Amino acid sequence: MRLLHLIDAVSSQAHSTTLAMLADAYGRLGDIEQRVYLLGGQALEKAAYAAGLLKFQRVGAPLGRAVFAWPSLRRAMKRNNEAHCWSLGALALATLMFRHVPRVLTLTVEPTARQIHWLRVLTAAGQGRCTLLPISSTIRRTVLSRGVAENAVHVLRPAIDMSKVVMGGRRELRETWDAEDPKTVVVAALGDPPGAVDAILAVSAAGFLREVMMPEGRNVRLLLHPRQRRRLQAKQMLRSQGELSMLVDEPRLAEPWRVLPGCDLALALGTSGPVRVGGIEPRVISSQQPSARHMDHGYLGAGACADDGGGGLSLLWAMASNIPIVGEATYAISEIVEDRHTALLARPGQYRLLAHRAKQVLGDKQLAWQLRDTARHECYSFFSRRRYCDSLRAVYQQMTEGRAVEVPQMESTGGLRFLGRG
Repeated sequence: MRLLHLIDAVSSQAHSTTLAMLADAYGRLGDIEQRVYLLGGQALEKAAYAAGLLKFQRVGAPLGRAVFAWPSLRRAMKRNNEAHCWSLGALALATLMFRHVPRVLTLTVEPTARQIHWLRVLTAAGQGRCTLLPISSTIRRTVLSRGVAENAVHVLRPAIDMSKVVMGGRRELRETWDAEDPKTVVVAALGDPPGAVDAILAVSAAGFLREVMMPEGRNVRLLLHPRQRRRLQAKQMLRSQGELSMLVDEPRLAEPWRVLPGCDLALALGTSGPVRVGGIEPRVISSQQPSARHMDHGYLGAGACADDGGGGLSLLWAMASNIPIVGEATYAISEIVEDRHTALLARPGQYRLLAHRAKQVLGDKQLAWQLRDTARHECYSFFSRRRYCDSLRAVYQQMTEGRAVEVPQMESTGGLRFLGRG
């Protein structure tokens, strides 16, 4: 069997955590011959190298859009039995060019309503030859709720290569963040794509943490990705308060396995629903659902709800990196971690309570060890490369032979038990 992997640069999935999943499967599927085509510019190529994907061909695609790579891919597609797409644009291109080729699309982030409309069209056009593989039940539920056929959508839990996590170098990392003082708490704001989380909300949560830690003489540093949504507004807000030093721009958050071991806490926040991206290098420009949150004694309440999204691959890397996790109890986050089992969670929008949760885990070494150890164990148990590759190979084989797709049942993690799904 010959398999072609495709991803285009303007996708919300075109970042290192998604490409690390692709790298985990590359060369580990037995006799399946694999080729990888990156449709876009050098930024996508750099992300691939950062994810450990070393064998690929980069195809020029004006504006980073898959459709413009049509002429270059025509010959390559004809020589393959199956296509694994890692972006909606790649799936659309594969469907337009070769409908007879079985197609798989991995969904690592929650699609917007417009994207789901296209998924409904493309899965219908596939006539059973197009399968969607979301990495979580939350993403699957979102896709099915907007009309995509149930038999076309199957959850396949992702792989996490824990050997990627760079446990050494903590001191060097903290020096670059001006956080050598052991009393300084370094917090990483997680998101998929890296800029998905609203910077103002992340800064608000970190501000409350700074407030509750101040009596102990402890300082807080918040790591944000340079393409974080509303980052400039967050900086302006902090500058007006004379607290701009709290913020650290950290582009390596796109590869969380590199920086998380240097942090003291991972912050998992919702995203106000699915996010939209724009530009040749995918930059989050808005959320699908306008945020109506407002500050009120530590409660950012009006728009905060369990459907706010969040979670994603970066949260799995936090579990693998052996640091405590605090976050909002959205459906997506609660599917991965469970309150007082692998993380400390608070109701969405209650950032003052979240700050007290963070203070609790930072001040209780036994609790911190228990949460970190359980999270790391679950990550090792449920997100292994071997299980992922075996399941993926089975899906490929089923589609090539024209059989109904059946993915092995998901194990019951703490988050699934919390939601009553385990």
